[in-house]
Amino acid sequence: MAITMIDQVEVASKEFEQSHLFNKLQKMVVVARVFQSQSDNYSLVHSVASFDLDNPEIYEQVKADYDLVRETIRTQGFSNLSGKMGKLVQPRTKGQGLVVQKTPETLMDKGFSIRHRSWDFLGN
Repeated sequence: MAITMIDQVEVASKEFEQSHLFNKLQKMVVVARVFQSQSDNYSLVHSVASFDLDNPEIYEQVKADYDLVRETIRTQGFSNLSGKMGKLVQPRTKGQGLVVQKTPETLMDKGFSIRHRSWDFLGN
């Protein structure tokens, strides 16, 4: 489940408690639905809950996941993020990326990522 896009400048410069991810999780409502069919004409709502950052175990794990991504951006660069990082939230690649005439190396040198990444929640 995608939560929000990752802004590498914001993540590198802000602690978890000041981050966009933290603010989103504070307000997030999760709606579980019953899968009906591929056509997705309608859905039955199974349950609704808020994301519980008040639970110390969840809070500490999400913070650790954020800090791992933050440290990777700061020391190795945005391009070294992997969807295998993190236990509850992960940096996942989204979309087709940029369609441009420049080479990937040129864009990376200027601080652009070739593919967008978002914070994704890894549910059970």
